[in-house]
Amino acid sequence: MKCPHCKEEIKRGATRCPHCQGKIGISAGGCLGAFVFVAIIIAVVVFIIPAVIGGSADKEEAKENISKYSESQYKSKCSSYDYNKLAKSDDALSGEFLTYEGVVIQEVGNDFYRMTIDAAGRTIVFTFEGERILEGEYVTIWGQSIGFYEGETVDGDFKKLPHIYVGYVELS
Repeated sequence: MKCPHCKEEIKRGATRCPHCQGKIGISAGGCLGAFVFVAIIIAVVVFIIPAVIGGSADKEEAKENISKYSESQYKSKCSSYDYNKLAKSDDALSGEFLTYEGVVIQEVGNDFYRMTIDAAGRTIVFTFEGERILEGEYVTIWGQSIGFYEGETVDGDFKKLPHIYVGYVELS
């Protein structure tokens, strides 16, 4: 084998070159470089790939997606999941396109509503930046999950509800 420094022939397994005294094999810098490389690979696997594959979305991304598709294309992307699947997932199926029917039970704030989606009174919240919706109206919504909304109830309890950024609302 040849020394990487002076290019002279040396014995296989040598740790120093007998000609130039250069170190042979993995140096501290080489170990550090290998460690950094492995750390980058782990970061990509743990953080970047799940974000891309999992489809997590935030409000701005969900807002942009509304203009990306025609109304019919957008609505066709939406599915209705069982409430338990939605509420028990770690991120409320963030990034998924969803559709639900229900009764608006509260206008929480500007463009922000709470609605029940079944007879059991299971509740979600949604943001809709369109025409104001009144409490008691029965609606169908199409939107994208943006995770959970956590807020304080009138009783002082904290509630964690699935939050959907809605592109289209139809009054029934």
